[in-house]
Amino acid sequence: MERGLRRGLAEQRMQAARGAGRTRGTDSWGERFGFGIVSLVLAIPLSAISGAFGGVTGVIVTWIGIVGVNATQAVRLNPGLFQRGDHGQGD
Repeated sequence: MERGLRRGLAEQRMQAARGAGRTRGTDSWGERFGFGIVSLVLAIPLSAISGAFGGVTGVIVTWIGIVGVNATQAVRLNPGLFQRGDHGQGD
């Protein structure tokens, strides 16, 4: 009985230790790749619609928005991406 209790506590500690070392639980290559693909696929009809109704100005505004959304996503996944310096290396 006591052996089983100690074993259960040891397993819980191991799971907690493994979970504590992770910095980002949801960030993955697939998530970034999927976001990029969806962004490009949606850019085609958005560009066509904005070009039809707003001309060149509409297309420029649309692409500024697309770049802004992708930049925001990149900064969310890599908080120090656009900062100058050594990006926290060598501390």
